[in-house]
Amino acid sequence: MTYEQFHELCKIAEGYGRGVSKRYLNVDQYISYINSISWAQGLYKANKARFIAQLREIYRISKIKLSDAREMSGLSRTELSKRLNIPRRTIEDWEAGRSELKYYIKMMIFECLGILNFDRLNNL
Repeated sequence: MTYEQFHELCKIAEGYGRGVSKRYLNVDQYISYINSISWAQGLYKANKARFIAQLREIYRISKIKLSDAREMSGLSRTELSKRLNIPRRTIEDWEAGRSELKYYIKMMIFECLGILNFDRLNNL
């Protein structure tokens, strides 16, 4: 799996992308939807069990809230804001749902916190 494919799979798991709806998506529907995408079918056919394990992990991680990820990492909002070099208020707004945390920013934060690791995922 390339990093671009990984990024696209994360985007879809977050409910973004063509034909994707956050309302109906669960892990089985996510896997089914991914298997209908032509570029993903090659990954599926190459190693079905591994690809499904990767999809399940991406989906699981996509459902983690920022506040939970921050707490799992043992960081306060202030510590996270310093680590990411963004205002504490921004983190507060994301966690409270007052502003939208874009999926790609969430994924970058999760990578920074060690919750999401492309290399580890590729070795499943």
